[in-house]
Amino acid sequence: MSAFIVDRHHIIYMVKAAMSRRITTYQPFSWWHSDDPNPDSRHHKLGAGDLDEFERVCNMLWQENIRSVMYRYGDELISTLPGPIGEDHRITRMDHDSWLEFDPTQVLKSCKCYEYQSCEHPVWESSEAHAFIQSLKSHAINSLPGYENAEWGAPAPYSHPSRLPV
Repeated sequence: MSAFIVDRHHIIYMVKAAMSRRITTYQPFSWWHSDDPNPDSRHHKLGAGDLDEFERVCNMLWQENIRSVMYRYGDELISTLPGPIGEDHRITRMDHDSWLEFDPTQVLKSCKCYEYQSCEHPVWESSEAHAFIQSLKSHAINSLPGYENAEWGAPAPYSHPSRLPV
């Protein structure tokens, strides 16, 4: 399996999607990270205007991706790893990429790409990044068109009139 460091727009897109009302119908977006040693710090929240948490989450996600790629390719220098060239690999609250909308399908695809690039090391599944991505995917699924009106469970089977019992 190959992996690469995603670019800053990818990271910012996912975090801004988590902050948007289109993807998260209730605010603030939240996720649980049960491996956090402090029980009071296990429930994380990302409110729409929380620039400090925006910066922390962006950098946490990017560092997890870098950790995975470094694990995959060994002790190479970060500058020699596959991914964007010339990045300083630090996102600040001043990074203001914008999107007009957040399509749930695109958010899901962005999450899947990020997961694929970030799952190479053995502690991925217990990482905060994994917990964040799982929550973002769940919110994106819930915001898909038609999801709210779909049956909870399986819909009734189709019965053709000629096959009904007499």
